[in-house]
Amino acid sequence: MKVLAVEDDHEFREFLKMFFSTKHPDIELQVASSGEEALQTFGTFQPDVVVVDSYMPEMSGQELYGKIKEFAPSTPVISYSGSERGIAWADGSVDKGGRNNLDELVAAIRRKAS
Repeated sequence: MKVLAVEDDHEFREFLKMFFSTKHPDIELQVASSGEEALQTFGTFQPDVVVVDSYMPEMSGQELYGKIKEFAPSTPVISYSGSERGIAWADGSVDKGGRNNLDELVAAIRRKAS
């Protein structure tokens, strides 16, 4: 399974890469630091699921969601943010601040990819 994670925080991107490579090696994770980078990466990587930070400086998660849905309407997009829960625009959402947040994220990814 291939997942594209879009996160503007460098340290958190690195943590996600380490977490997925050690705890969930069956998930191939590619990271992008911005919406623009995600759109460029999407075409070559062809992810099964996209995970986006809702609040990014140049392009919000909601804006990126709309752009992805224009050319890949069946690709699930999950919001992963510390400030919103259950947002309406995404295909799913997970709270970064949750107690078992990464486990919740992995479960959401697996549900959406199946």
